[in-house]
Amino acid sequence: MSEAGKYQRPKFRVNEWYGLEKRRTDLLGKLNRELFEVTKEATDPYELAAHLEALGFNNERVAKEFSLNSTFELARQMFQLSVRKPELRRRSFVQMPGLGWRQVLILAAIVATLVLSQNATLPQWLMTLWLITWSIASGSVIARVKDKLNEVKQRSVFSLLMLVGLIGIGFVGLDHRALTEYTMALLWWGVAGALWLQELLERNRYWFLGFSLCVIAALALPALNIPLSIVFALLAFVCLFFLLPEFRRVKLESFRFIFADLPMLMTQLGYATGFGLLLIQLIRMFHGNIWVFSALLALFLFLAEWFALGLKNSLADAMWISSTVEDFLQKCLGSSSLLLRYFALFAFFTLLLVAMFFFPAQAAPISHFVLFALAMVLVLMLFALQNVFLPALVFVLAGAASLFPLPLIWIFISLALVLVLILYFQLQRVEEYGFHIIG
Repeated sequence: MSEAGKYQRPKFRVNEWYGLEKRRTDLLGKLNRELFEVTKEATDPYELAAHLEALGFNNERVAKEFSLNSTFELARQMFQLSVRKPELRRRSFVQMPGLGWRQVLILAAIVATLVLSQNATLPQWLMTLWLITWSIASGSVIARVKDKLNEVKQRSVFSLLMLVGLIGIGFVGLDHRALTEYTMALLWWGVAGALWLQELLERNRYWFLGFSLCVIAALALPALNIPLSIVFALLAFVCLFFLLPEFRRVKLESFRFIFADLPMLMTQLGYATGFGLLLIQLIRMFHGNIWVFSALLALFLFLAEWFALGLKNSLADAMWISSTVEDFLQKCLGSSSLLLRYFALFAFFTLLLVAMFFFPAQAAPISHFVLFALAMVLVLMLFALQNVFLPALVFVLAGAASLFPLPLIWIFISLALVLVLILYFQLQRVEEYGFHIIG
């Protein structure tokens, strides 16, 4: 990392290294750095496994120190960390995120939720707020787990997070006890578990789990005339079949890992709570047109994640090939890989503004959604620049303000303007930060 106030060009070029993030602090990352001269010359995992065997990393030692099954499994993971290319692999500016199935699953879950909502009377906002807060905060923990722990410990932390989510659903729903809300909550609990397991373990059966839950929830369509109790029972059975065995992996050390970085955990919880309160206000504004809101939200989530991935890739590339702060900013924020993403977001916001003129009755909710979406884009940029606390604080204050009888439009305008100011000052002081971008 460069000294505060100074920018120093890295000693090695990006075309000499193209793999996963080198600055890992776990045992695997440390071993990979120690054996860099070996891993960079290995042509396949088999060759690397032979070197590891010669260095004394037999199956017993690997199982004890890394919780992996064999020396070859260790070699395979190290080889993935050390993939080199002779030249920088330029990412196409039309490249879509490698999370297509993830986006489709989220869209399917939204549609299934809309089907279930036809059986609802009054929404239980506390349940919605809990699910949003739990999923966002837990998602940030899962991201840390993936980079720092081996598979056994990853699944232990995952199991604890899922258990907390399930307990929260049961506790929050005690005062309402509506079967529809419990069914929706169980759907999203299971879908979140499927997404996180797929992210950690990369096994296709978890895609099957997520889509199965969505199909089961869709059976609540009034035309099918299937009792909601049966739909709930089927969801519970599938969730328990796939996820209940994970609960046996919960260990005390998982608590220590989750609370090891308590300030960051509290920051994420605050951001998630503020985000949830604002999102609930938007849902209320679109009451009666919830299908329109869901379609807009699903489209924006896809564009936002596509933009975030492109931004992180540009930051990572620019970090290695820039020699000055100005050069860094030009290469990352003005890179060709972001041009289509900028255009897509601009077109999205333009269409929303045009819709306000053609549908004046929906002008108020659409204008609020535009400001909320703009705030989310700014937050993504700040998060990518490793500024988490200030955006989270702003969202906490905005969410708290939405609980009072204040004009919601001014809350959203203030939110967007403050985030713009934070981003402006962040870019002015970019040389003070070491960019540890997980690309």
